[in-house]
This record gives sequence, C-alpha cells and structure tokens, in this order.
Amino acid sequence: MRAESIVVWKRDLMASTPQAVPSRRATAIGLAAILLWSGIVGLIRVTTQHFGATLGPSLIYTLPAALLWLTRRPKSLRGFSARYLLLGGGMFVIYEVALAMAVGLSDDAHQTIEVSIVNYLWPTLTVALAAVVNRRERRPGLLIIPGVLLATVGVVGAVGGEAGLSPTRIAANVMSNPLPYLLSLMAAAVWAAYSVFSPRLAGGRDGITVFISGVAAALWM
Repeated sequence: MRAESIVVWKRDLMASTPQAVPSRRATAIGLAAILLWSGIVGLIRVTTQHFGATLGPSLIYTLPAALLWLTRRPKSLRGFSARYLLLGGGMFVIYEVALAMAVGLSDDAHQTIEVSIVNYLWPTLTVALAAVVNRRERRPGLLIIPGVLLATVGVVGAVGGEAGLSPTRIAANVMSNPLPYLLSLMAAAVWAAYSVFSPRLAGGRDGITVFISGVAAALWM
C-alpha cells in the first residue's frame, strides 16, 4: 500500500495539469494518516488503562468532536446525502468503536500489538476491494494477488508470536481472548468498505464532524 502510494505520488509530481495538485495532496494526506494511525493505538491503550475500556475512548473522541464543531461546523445537514450520512457514517462509527474496544479489551500490551497488526489488514483489504469494485474502469494488476497473500501471511505470523506460522500457537493466542481479534478484523473489513464506497456516497462533501460526533455518542451510550 505504501509503495503504491509513493509510485502514484511520483507520477503526479511529473504531471503538469491542474488536476495533479488535488491528487498529490490526497496522497500526502493518506501517507500522513498512516503515521497518525500508528499513534492512535498507543493513545487508546494508555487512556483505557487509566479510565477503562469504554470511558477512555469516550473521552478521546469527545474532545475532537467538540473541537470540530468549533472549527469545521457543517453549514447544513440538508446538503448531505442521506445514504452518505447513514451508510458512510455508520461504517465510520462501527470502525472507530470496534477498534477502540478491541484495543481496550486486550489483556496486555503484547496482545494490543497483535490486535493492531490484525487491524492493519485494512490497507490490503482496501486495495483488494477497490480492485474488485473498479474492475470495469481499470483492470487490476496481477501483482495484487501475491501482495494480498504476503500481507495476510505477515499478519498471521505476527499473531503467532515467536512460534510464527504455527496454527496451534495462533489458535491458542486467539482463543485466550478472542473478542479483541474479532473486533479488530471486523474493523479492518469495515474501514476498507468505507474507504472504497464513501467517496461515491459523499458527493464531494465532508461529514467528518458529524461522524466523529457519532463515534463519541456511540461510545458514551
């Protein structure tokens, strides 16, 4: 995923058309999002250790929700598509809540790392889903298949710990506390779907303020 983004970035830098600027900006934001995502797992873990598995994430998302309403208040919800608010917003809320609960319910720091690695299947799932959805517009390259397999094997090996790709060890790790792994995997699949379908539902509008507020409300409930 990172390599593909870098290739797209270099290609856009060579382009001289005005359309290249938004594409470069979007790619740069995407790369920054990966770095920021790496920090959210640690933040959630530290906060849940002090405030609990539900109160901690509730506090985390309430603060940015309040700040967004001060800085990025949407002019009117009437301009948003109902499908975007319900489907896109629903997927966004499910992902954030599932990830927060997966990290918060992990037994220890080691399991938190494993859970976060499972969740990091989202870039692979995003590429695979986008290739399927957009196959009529652009045929996917054959390198997607070994790339998806390699990423999946890497995640499975990480969950296996020192035993690597040992089915017995992997099963033992997962069965010791299966809920965080299931929530993390579900979150990865939901985020892949959100990444692929939300741009089509959004119609050029940004509902992040509403979505973050929905996450905070869901966690408080």
